[in-house]
Amino acid sequence: MPTLARLLYLTTPIKTPILITEQSGSDLTDYEVRIMLDSGWDGWDKVSPDGNDIFITDENGKPLYYWIEKIDKDNKSGVIWCKVPSIPANGQVKIYLYYGGINPYVNYRDGSKVFKFFDDIETWTGWEKVGDGDVTQTTEQVYHGTYSLKKISNCDPNGGRKSLGFTLDRNYWIVEFFRRRNSGEGTDCYADRTGVEDANGNGYSAGFSHGSSPSIYVDKRSGGSATQLGSTSVSDILSEWYIAQLVLTPSVVKTRILKKDYTLHAETTVSDTTYTSFTHVYIRGGRPYYVDVIRIRKYVDPEPSVQVLSSINVIKELDFM
Repeated sequence: MPTLARLLYLTTPIKTPILITEQSGSDLTDYEVRIMLDSGWDGWDKVSPDGNDIFITDENGKPLYYWIEKIDKDNKSGVIWCKVPSIPANGQVKIYLYYGGINPYVNYRDGSKVFKFFDDIETWTGWEKVGDGDVTQTTEQVYHGTYSLKKISNCDPNGGRKSLGFTLDRNYWIVEFFRRRNSGEGTDCYADRTGVEDANGNGYSAGFSHGSSPSIYVDKRSGGSATQLGSTSVSDILSEWYIAQLVLTPSVVKTRILKKDYTLHAETTVSDTTYTSFTHVYIRGGRPYYVDVIRIRKYVDPEPSVQVLSSINVIKELDFM
């Protein structure tokens, strides 16, 4: 009869330690940490192509909620998010990414348990029209999973929105949307504008205009109408997915545009404290463009650093006596 240790080995053969270092000087609770796997990770030959064998625990073996944004074995590239219960100010914690065996914690792979708000557009529910605009689920262009959202019908301020299910404050949040506008589409209304607002259409969005003079800005929404703040000229991003971040703090609002590899493309910051509570995410601006994966997560500056260490074969740690 196999020992308990051998059964453990059969289900969890390999683990990668992940070292997280807090850098902002603040104690962090339930913080969403991004784990980037590149060609230097030593687990590509053992992890499954879909990442279904991956799960994450704390140092004591307690499972943690996680969400796999991407696993690409061919190009040795991966992005995984994990909610870490506690990271002490200027301190370090270690978590473990398991792979290569049976996953006993498949129910912990859940973006809705990782982020404050999460919609990967795989289930189409809760979206409503704004004005004469419309949004719809599509398979035409997809970043993650099978579906994305397509913004169609009429220009800004028309579009669509979805209730958060709670009221969001301004106490340090990042509102993230994966967005894509194809070259040559929507040349008569060419701005991508996604953000948060209250029931009356008051709020902010991360704006990116793709016209002859591309620019980014913070949209200040008043009753749905937009005022562009902090407009900054940038190089354009067309026909590929990028990340639009709306950063909310008590005193400032930021628009940050990142490439899909999370390198910063451009940002702008404005001081505005007019609106302090929000109930919906919204998608306005031009048409057509696509949105895939919407999430709200906590924010500190600088964010924790994440170091992927060398993997450990669990068999070497176990006593088979």
